[in-house]
Amino acid sequence: MANSAGVQGMFSLLGTAWLSSTFVACNKEVLLQFIKQYLSVPWQFSIMLLLMSALMGSSAATIKALFPLGLALGISPKILLASVAAVNGIFIIPIYPTILAAINLDTTGSTRNSYGKFSCYA
Repeated sequence: MANSAGVQGMFSLLGTAWLSSTFVACNKEVLLQFIKQYLSVPWQFSIMLLLMSALMGSSAATIKALFPLGLALGISPKILLASVAAVNGIFIIPIYPTILAAINLDTTGSTRNSYGKFSCYA
């Protein structure tokens, strides 16, 4: 079990950002169509950034995945820059990668968060 803890920690750190940016890249056309339909003013893009950062668990991955969509929608780079603060929704859902890595690196099973034990050693 201890040999796989480092690998599990690495996937916890890198997996969520990689998976979410891959999802956005592969579904770019569908996402652009959906956003165009419901995005009436550019500041609403900030709300989408907040929600997506909570789901993605990474501020950098959210910016990397969604800012190209914002540019493709014709949102001004100034508005995109001003909306960077909205990607700080990473603590809304307890999936932050470093927390998952720390829990998976604990082979004793004593590490817990407020939502219960998230570990492969259950």
